[in-house]
Amino acid sequence: MVSVEGIAKLKAWRQRQAFGLMGLGLALVGLSVALGLWALPGFAFFINPVVILLPLSLIWIWALWPCLGRYQKAAKDLSNGTYMRTSGVASLRQTGGVGLLAPKRHMLDIGDKSFEISAAFAQSVSSGQSVIVTHGLASNFVLDIASLAKA
Repeated sequence: MVSVEGIAKLKAWRQRQAFGLMGLGLALVGLSVALGLWALPGFAFFINPVVILLPLSLIWIWALWPCLGRYQKAAKDLSNGTYMRTSGVASLRQTGGVGLLAPKRHMLDIGDKSFEISAAFAQSVSSGQSVIVTHGLASNFVLDIASLAKA
Protein backbone atom coordinates (compact mmCIF):
# COMPACT_ATOMS: atom_id res chain seq x y z
CA MET A 1 0.00 0.00 0.00
CA VAL A 2 1.31 3.42 -0.93
CA SER A 3 1.19 6.09 1.75
CA VAL A 4 -0.81 9.27 1.46
CA GLU A 5 2.41 11.26 1.85
CA GLY A 6 3.96 9.38 -1.08
CA ILE A 7 0.98 10.17 -3.32
CA ALA A 8 1.16 13.82 -2.22
CA LYS A 9 4.87 13.92 -3.15
CA LEU A 10 4.11 12.48 -6.59
CA LYS A 11 1.34 15.04 -7.13
CA ALA A 12 3.67 17.87 -6.09
CA TRP A 13 6.35 16.57 -8.47
CA ARG A 14 3.80 16.40 -11.28
CA GLN A 15 2.79 19.99 -10.48
CA ARG A 16 6.42 21.13 -10.81
CA GLN A 17 6.52 19.46 -14.23
CA ALA A 18 3.32 21.36 -15.12
CA PHE A 19 5.09 24.63 -14.30
CA GLY A 20 7.88 23.52 -16.62
CA LEU A 21 5.28 22.89 -19.31
CA MET A 22 3.96 26.42 -18.84
CA GLY A 23 7.48 27.73 -19.37
CA LEU A 24 7.77 25.50 -22.44
CA GLY A 25 4.55 26.99 -23.79
CA LEU A 26 5.89 30.51 -23.27
CA ALA A 27 9.12 29.57 -25.04
CA LEU A 28 7.12 28.20 -27.98
CA VAL A 29 5.15 31.45 -28.11
CA GLY A 30 8.42 33.38 -28.11
CA LEU A 31 9.74 31.17 -30.89
CA SER A 32 6.65 31.68 -33.00
CA VAL A 33 6.78 35.47 -32.46
CA ALA A 34 10.47 35.48 -33.42
CA LEU A 35 9.81 33.47 -36.57
CA GLY A 36 6.82 35.66 -37.39
CA LEU A 37 8.92 38.82 -37.08
CA TRP A 38 11.63 37.21 -39.16
CA ALA A 39 9.16 36.58 -41.98
CA LEU A 40 8.13 40.24 -42.19
CA PRO A 41 9.16 42.08 -45.34
CA GLY A 42 12.06 44.48 -44.87
CA PHE A 43 13.40 42.51 -41.92
CA ALA A 44 16.81 43.67 -40.66
CA PHE A 45 18.13 40.78 -38.57
CA PHE A 46 20.74 42.54 -36.45
CA ILE A 47 18.61 45.54 -35.43
CA ASN A 48 15.59 43.53 -34.38
CA PRO A 49 14.67 41.89 -31.05
CA VAL A 50 14.55 38.55 -32.87
CA VAL A 51 18.31 38.31 -32.40
CA ILE A 52 17.67 37.86 -28.66
CA LEU A 53 14.23 36.24 -28.74
CA LEU A 54 15.05 33.39 -31.13
CA PRO A 55 18.08 31.93 -29.31
CA LEU A 56 16.50 32.39 -25.87
CA SER A 57 13.34 30.61 -27.00
CA LEU A 58 15.34 27.72 -28.43
CA ILE A 59 17.38 27.36 -25.21
CA TRP A 60 14.22 27.35 -23.06
CA ILE A 61 12.59 24.76 -25.32
CA TRP A 62 15.68 22.55 -25.04
CA ALA A 63 15.82 22.95 -21.25
CA LEU A 64 12.11 22.37 -20.58
CA TRP A 65 11.30 19.67 -23.14
CA PRO A 66 11.86 16.76 -20.67
CA CYS A 67 9.05 18.15 -18.46
CA LEU A 68 6.50 16.91 -20.98
CA GLY A 69 7.51 13.26 -20.65
CA ARG A 70 7.89 13.43 -16.88
CA TYR A 71 4.44 15.03 -16.52
CA GLN A 72 2.83 12.33 -18.68
CA LYS A 73 4.52 9.52 -16.75
CA ALA A 74 3.50 10.98 -13.37
CA ALA A 75 -0.08 11.41 -14.58
CA LYS A 76 -0.08 7.78 -15.76
CA ASP A 77 1.12 6.57 -12.35
CA LEU A 78 -1.52 8.63 -10.55
CA SER A 79 -4.39 7.56 -12.79
CA ASN A 80 -3.48 3.86 -12.95
CA GLY A 81 -2.17 3.55 -9.40
CA THR A 82 0.84 1.67 -10.75
CA TYR A 83 3.48 1.54 -8.04
CA MET A 84 6.26 -0.96 -7.53
CA ARG A 85 8.56 -1.98 -4.70
CA THR A 86 12.21 -2.71 -5.33
CA SER A 87 14.43 -4.11 -2.62
CA GLY A 88 18.15 -4.58 -2.41
CA VAL A 89 21.40 -3.08 -1.21
CA ALA A 90 21.57 0.70 -1.62
CA SER A 91 24.41 2.46 -3.34
CA LEU A 92 24.37 6.27 -3.18
CA ARG A 93 26.11 8.64 -5.56
CA GLN A 94 25.92 12.27 -6.59
CA THR A 95 25.87 13.56 -10.14
CA GLY A 96 26.18 17.08 -11.40
CA GLY A 97 23.50 18.55 -13.57
CA VAL A 98 23.88 20.30 -16.91
CA GLY A 99 24.93 23.94 -16.87
CA LEU A 100 26.80 26.35 -14.65
CA LEU A 101 24.23 26.59 -11.88
CA ALA A 102 22.96 23.02 -11.96
CA PRO A 103 22.47 21.51 -8.52
CA LYS A 104 23.94 18.16 -7.58
CA ARG A 105 21.49 15.29 -7.91
CA HIS A 106 21.35 12.40 -5.48
CA MET A 107 21.09 9.00 -7.14
CA LEU A 108 20.20 5.70 -5.46
CA ASP A 109 21.24 2.51 -7.22
CA ILE A 110 19.72 -0.84 -6.32
CA GLY A 111 21.01 -3.60 -8.54
CA ASP A 112 20.46 -2.45 -12.11
CA LYS A 113 17.83 0.18 -11.19
CA SER A 114 18.71 3.80 -10.61
CA PHE A 115 16.50 6.40 -8.89
CA GLU A 116 16.87 10.14 -8.46
CA ILE A 117 16.07 10.92 -4.82
CA SER A 118 15.66 14.05 -2.72
CA ALA A 119 18.31 15.26 -0.30
CA ALA A 120 16.10 14.18 2.60
CA PHE A 121 15.98 10.60 1.30
CA ALA A 122 19.74 10.72 0.63
CA GLN A 123 20.38 11.62 4.28
CA SER A 124 18.17 8.81 5.55
CA VAL A 125 19.93 6.08 3.54
CA SER A 126 23.55 4.99 3.57
CA SER A 127 25.45 2.94 1.02
CA GLY A 128 25.45 -0.76 1.80
CA GLN A 129 22.13 -0.58 3.66
CA SER A 130 19.31 -2.95 2.63
CA VAL A 131 16.25 -0.93 1.63
CA ILE A 132 12.83 -1.23 0.03
CA VAL A 133 12.04 1.57 -2.44
CA THR A 134 8.43 2.28 -3.40
CA HIS A 135 8.32 4.05 -6.75
CA GLY A 136 6.01 4.86 -9.63
CA LEU A 137 6.16 2.27 -12.38
CA ALA A 138 6.14 4.72 -15.30
CA SER A 139 7.74 7.79 -13.72
CA ASN A 140 10.29 5.98 -11.53
CA PHE A 141 9.58 8.68 -8.91
CA VAL A 142 10.53 7.52 -5.41
CA LEU A 143 7.55 7.67 -3.04
CA ASP A 144 9.12 6.06 0.00
CA ILE A 145 12.29 4.37 1.17
CA ALA A 146 12.14 1.88 4.03
CA SER A 147 15.12 0.29 5.69
CA LEU A 148 15.13 -3.49 6.07
CA ALA A 149 15.81 -4.67 9.60
CA LYS A 150 18.94 -6.77 9.94
CA ALA A 151 18.33 -10.27 11.25
